[in-house]
Amino acid sequence: MTAIFVLWIPSTAKFADTLLNSLERHYPPLSVERTETAGAIVVLGGHDAFDRLYQGIRLYRAKKSPLIIISGRGGVISDKKLMMQLHE
Repeated sequence: MTAIFVLWIPSTAKFADTLLNSLERHYPPLSVERTETAGAIVVLGGHDAFDRLYQGIRLYRAKKSPLIIISGRGGVISDKKLMMQLHE
């Protein structure tokens, strides 16, 4: 029974959101000026992806990279398609 809870609890969305939010609070976005140039900007989809997308587009428009890669999962309209539409 304990094993079920040990495996089930970390797989819940609430657990994942709590973990992700705590990590994002510890690592806020850098200002565009302080960000170095890179070969690519990678924007991960998922919970609160629009904040990450906004930061990724700001970096792309500031010419910090010639390439932006946006990930997402499927659905009625996938996060990736929605992000790509916002990016255009």
